[in-house]
Amino acid sequence: MGKISFDFTGNNFLVVGGTKGIGRAITEELLKAGATVAVVYNSDDAIAREAETYFKTIAHEENSCIVAKCDVTNPICRLRLRDLIVEKFPTKWLDGIVYCPGLDKPADIYRVEYEDMQQIMTTNALALPLLVKDMILLLKESFKRTCEGLSDINPCVLAFSSRLVESPEADSLAYSMSKGALQAAIRYFNRTFKGSIRAAYVVPYLTLTDTVKSIYDDKDLEKIAASSLNKRLASPDDILAVLGFLSGETPYENIHIDGGEAVYNESMAKF
Repeated sequence: MGKISFDFTGNNFLVVGGTKGIGRAITEELLKAGATVAVVYNSDDAIAREAETYFKTIAHEENSCIVAKCDVTNPICRLRLRDLIVEKFPTKWLDGIVYCPGLDKPADIYRVEYEDMQQIMTTNALALPLLVKDMILLLKESFKRTCEGLSDINPCVLAFSSRLVESPEADSLAYSMSKGALQAAIRYFNRTFKGSIRAAYVVPYLTLTDTVKSIYDDKDLEKIAASSLNKRLASPDDILAVLGFLSGETPYENIHIDGGEAVYNESMAKF
């Protein structure tokens, strides 16, 4: 898939899970396209420091990238994050939230524990609406700019779901449930905000991130790739088609990416 060029000059984004995998690929492209980006991570300090160093080399201005450690399930951390964005961003609004944490502790019905399910559900799904609530004034400020003719796009929330919602595997009980809840939150946003804040979820087929490589061996990955649309697994760069949603060019609620090919479904026009 060839890369599509976007211009995000003057736009501000928050990327949760932006130092690794899909989140990092999106962060890099946003920065290269001129955006100001707040990047959130919650583990792997060494990886975050390396990512921050690289982000600074591609950012258009010195203060156009903030990397912060934040547990988005913690209300105090979320409010501190909001205050940091207001303090550090040159302009005081948010044009989009990209939400792509991927917490998983594989376990089947015989081994799953309540504490693990609670953590996975909270991180992957429940924290998103709370984050949107805490950032709502910054998102509404972006919508105000659109209404005043100062911007061409309405603010948005883009979240990453999983194919395991529709085709759960034996050890994906908690993860599948959390991603299903995430999809419900996105549908709720669209029906509540009615386009003033756009929302979509992405369903990528298995993508070759570091997390995936740590869970599956090479033989399993080959088998999974053989069943995908393009007979291969997606790379994080393949997911960059979703930048079309952030730019307002693809007004859809449900984006599937299978073997690097994007398929857009469920037009938001009905909202």
